[in-house]
Amino acid sequence: MPTRILLADDQRLFVESLKTVLEHQDSRLQVIATAENGEEAVRLALELRPDLVLMDVRMPVMDGVEATRRVRQVSPRSQVVVLTSYHDDVHIFPAIKAGALSYLLKDVGPEELAEAVRAAARGEAM
Repeated sequence: MPTRILLADDQRLFVESLKTVLEHQDSRLQVIATAENGEEAVRLALELRPDLVLMDVRMPVMDGVEATRRVRQVSPRSQVVVLTSYHDDVHIFPAIKAGALSYLLKDVGPEELAEAVRAAARGEAM
């Protein structure tokens, strides 16, 4: 059974790269949609009920922290993993408090990314 993934990030090239990496690493990882801002991520989560949302922290319209909170409300079974370039608690802790299962730094390697996604889909934090 595939793991259905929603990618939420405002950088199109990064999103396309993520999609390619995930689907290349494991054929059971299926990107079902992408969102360019937090508001769109919430709408798509409600509509599609993905297993996992990979959520950027900083996006226009609605940031990743608020979008995480709302995704967890509208699609409680969807796990959220926050993607960030920041190593500090100022950016990470609010997202975890909002309901993110875990976080990944954007410089993560392909194998580690795929393993973190598989773990999160099982409800395990990395």
